[in-house]
Amino acid sequence: TLFISHALQFLDEDIQKLTTKIQELNPQVIILILNRNDDFMGELIAWTEEQFEYSNPEVIIDGFPFDYQLIKEVSFQSLLACPDYKVLAEQISYLMLIKLKNSGKDETLQHFLKTKLIAPEFTINQTIKIYSK
Repeated sequence: TLFISHALQFLDEDIQKLTTKIQELNPQVIILILNRNDDFMGELIAWTEEQFEYSNPEVIIDGFPFDYQLIKEVSFQSLLACPDYKVLAEQISYLMLIKLKNSGKDETLQHFLKTKLIAPEFTINQTIKIYSK
């Protein structure tokens, strides 16, 4: 069994290399835990892609994992709640893999969050996908 939980954004630079490694490991089952990137998360991804030269959020790769069949899918939600918008902006910089420090965009991101959210928190829709050969 291969378990990938919120890590595709760190592995998706070279899909062919990722696919080759999975073929070498030859797991019978692959379990993915992914953000669905809908609702506010989708809006946030679009905003960071506009505002930052480089961002690398976790995105679903069409057809991945290749040569496997989806056998079960479970949706769930998690709440990302922070004590203030500055901390939330720092958490988002990790989620989107953006360089917030020294970018001059910390205040811009905080302003965006304050205009969109009533508190420094939001729900992230997620899914667990189980695939089999």
